[in-house]
Amino acid sequence: MSESAGQLPLDFHAVSQPQPSAAVQGLRCVADWLTPDACQALLSNIDAEEWSAQLKRRVQHYGRRYDYGRRSAAGDQRAPAPPLPAWAREAAARLVREGLMDQEAEQVIVNEYQPGQGISAHVDCLPCFGPVIAAISLGSTCLMDFTDPEGGAKLAVPLAPGSLLVMTGPARHTWRHAIAARKSDPGTTGRVPRGRRVSVTFRTLLHPRPVARPIPAFLAHDERHRGSAARSCGPSTARRRWRRPIPFSAIPPGGPRCPLRGGQAAHTVVGRSDKRPVVPSCLV
Repeated sequence: MSESAGQLPLDFHAVSQPQPSAAVQGLRCVADWLTPDACQALLSNIDAEEWSAQLKRRVQHYGRRYDYGRRSAAGDQRAPAPPLPAWAREAAARLVREGLMDQEAEQVIVNEYQPGQGISAHVDCLPCFGPVIAAISLGSTCLMDFTDPEGGAKLAVPLAPGSLLVMTGPARHTWRHAIAARKSDPGTTGRVPRGRRVSVTFRTLLHPRPVARPIPAFLAHDERHRGSAARSCGPSTARRRWRRPIPFSAIPPGGPRCPLRGGQAAHTVVGRSDKRPVVPSCLV
């Protein structure tokens, strides 16, 4: 697929194989997953899209929009996220083909970090996203800090342009990752200035199955009585008598009579000061 068509070929060979981290279980780094030319082409495709400025940093959402306030990927039907573009679909397919993800990503988020910008320590939403998360780094190099909240261990991982970071297991579910909001990072020979950095994160979505909830016993009992009243009085008559409101002062001594015992339909009581429902004795 030609770059002139606005789509990025991602089927080139990776220079390095995934290297697991000895300190963070489930963390793998792939250096040069994208070549320099591919990085530049991908940045051009990304910058051709519309950026959102809802955060301090600019972002792009594809597949499903993530709600930062509610920490939910349910999506806003009024402003749905656009589908994954061609370059994202090709990258998602390559991740599966190389065994880095078990299924193609359904949600992609692009983050832009200018010098001095960062992101606080966090774990990607556990109820929203699947067990594997992969992120491509573009532009400037930076350090990503991993922290174990249980033992307090810390590890700074350098993210070079074209590298791929894959988080599974404890690295995905337990360790927190962050990028410090600063304009330079410590290096072996001194401070390393930051430039513009763009990350592209690939995630699958969790689709929980709806749970069937049992009907409470008192509601089931009420529905059985309503059905009996409808059979004895006729559908239209039973509905009218059941829903007819009467003032509280007009209730006869002993409360409303059940339609199964005396033929008089139960009533909806209005005008009570304590706002509590009156339940016919036959329903207790």
